[in-house]
Amino acid sequence: MFVRCDRCRAVYALDSEPGDPPVVRCGRCEQVFVAREPVRSVAVEGRLGGAADPAAVVRAPPGGGPALPPAARRPRPAVRLATRQPPEKSGAGKWLLFGGALAVLFGAGALVAWALGRFERRPALSEPDQAALKLAQTKLLLDDEADLEAARAAFDHLARSYPRAPRFLARGALAAALLGASNRAEAEDLQDELERLDRSIAATSSAGDPDARARVAQAREEEEDLRARLKVVSQTAGARLHDAAQEADQALQANPGLKDAVRARMIGAAETGHLTAAVRDARRLGTGDPWADYVSGLTWLERNRGPAGLQQAEADFRAALAVNPGMIRATWALGRVAAREQDYRRAQKFFEEALARSPRHEGAQRGLSLAKSLIAQTPAPPSAVPAMATAPQR
Repeated sequence: MFVRCDRCRAVYALDSEPGDPPVVRCGRCEQVFVAREPVRSVAVEGRLGGAADPAAVVRAPPGGGPALPPAARRPRPAVRLATRQPPEKSGAGKWLLFGGALAVLFGAGALVAWALGRFERRPALSEPDQAALKLAQTKLLLDDEADLEAARAAFDHLARSYPRAPRFLARGALAAALLGASNRAEAEDLQDELERLDRSIAATSSAGDPDARARVAQAREEEEDLRARLKVVSQTAGARLHDAAQEADQALQANPGLKDAVRARMIGAAETGHLTAAVRDARRLGTGDPWADYVSGLTWLERNRGPAGLQQAEADFRAALAVNPGMIRATWALGRVAAREQDYRRAQKFFEEALARSPRHEGAQRGLSLAKSLIAQTPAPPSAVPAMATAPQR
C-alpha cells in the first residue's frame, strides 16, 4: 500500500499486512508518523519519495512503551508513478462552443435589425410622387382645412404606394390630427356664439319693443342652426382625432423614432382631454420642438382658464414661434388667447398676421370677424383734447 508523510508529503510503498497500523519514519525529513490511512492515488510525481532512503517500519510494543528498533523488513522504495494526462476535449464541449458562437451572431443580427428599424430606409420615389410629396408638405404648413385635407389625401396615397415607408403614414396622421384640432376650435367658437345669442335673446325678450317677438323668433331659428352645426363639427372632430391616433400608433409600431407620429398622437391627446399622455409625448419629443411647445400651451388652456393659465399658454405659443417663426397655428393660438383676455385689438393683430400667411385659414377668419364686431360694439375711450392756453387778462 502507499503511505504519505504528514510533513513533507513524500509517498512510500509498503507491503500491506493485517493488524495494527505501522509506525513509519520518513527517509526524507525523519518524521515519524502512523500510517493510519493508505494513499489511494498519487497525482503529482514530484512528491514521491524517489531515491531517498526508505523509511523503516517501527512497531510499538503492546501496552505502550518505547518504540522498537527498526524492523528487519523495510518498505520498498517508492515507485515513480506516471503523471495523469489531461483528458481530451469531448465532442460535447466543441458543440457547446459552436452554439455560443451562433448565439453571439444571432444577438448581433437582432441588434442590427433593431438599429435599422429605428432609421427608416427611404425608398426611391418616382418623379410624380416626389412632386406630390413636396406639394403635400407645403399644404400641411398652410394649416387651413382645404389644404390639410389635400395634404392628408396625398400622404395616404404615398402610404399605400410605399407600405414600407411609415413616415408617410405618420404625416397623414399629423394632417388628420390638425384637421380634428381645427374642428374642435370651430366647435368652441360655435359654443361661444350660442352663449352670446342666448344672452341676446334674454335681453330682447325683456325689452318692451313691439318688434321684440319677431327678433326673438329669428334668433331662435339661428340658435337651432348653430346647434345643428355644432353637433356635426363635434362628430367630425372626434372621428378625425380617432383616425389620427390609430394611424400614429401603426406608424410608431413600424418605426418608433417617427416624430410626426408622436406629434399627431400628442395633439389628439391634448384635444381630447388626455393631458397626461400629451405631456408624456411632449417630453418624448424633447426641448426645441415647436409642436411640443404648442401642445404645452393647449394643456395650460385646458387646465387653467384664468389669467395665470392664459399667460403660461401665451408664453408656450411664443416659444413655439421662436423655434419656427412660420408656424401659423401658433400665431392663430396667440389670437385666441388675446380674445379670451378680451383684448380684441391685440387678437385682431394676430389673426391678420395668420391670414397674411394663409389667406384661407378658417379659424383666423372667424377670429378676425368676431374681434372686429366686438371692437365695433365697444365704445372708444374719450380722446384727450389738450386745453388751449388763454391769454392773461389785463
